[in-house]
Amino acid sequence: MNIKALAESVTQSIKSYVQAACDPLHERIRALEAAERREQRSMHYHGVWTAGDTYQPGAVVTDKGTIWYCHQATADRPGSTTCWQLMAKSK
Repeated sequence: MNIKALAESVTQSIKSYVQAACDPLHERIRALEAAERREQRSMHYHGVWTAGDTYQPGAVVTDKGTIWYCHQATADRPGSTTCWQLMAKSK
């Protein structure tokens, strides 16, 4: 066997080994990312908005009788930025 053929054979063996080791990891990453996307779409009630707290996407808070949904991580008061979406307003 010549050196070039040996190098190609070793390269293929290493490639197959790495591929077999990485495939389950890639699948796990895809599953975790999908779970994270599902989690971000769900809503979690956090009670009354509190100054100084940071809210993550999916957070739902009340503030002055109004219910707000958080689209983007923020510590800003609901209604003061586009991070929040009005869900329901009291009369």
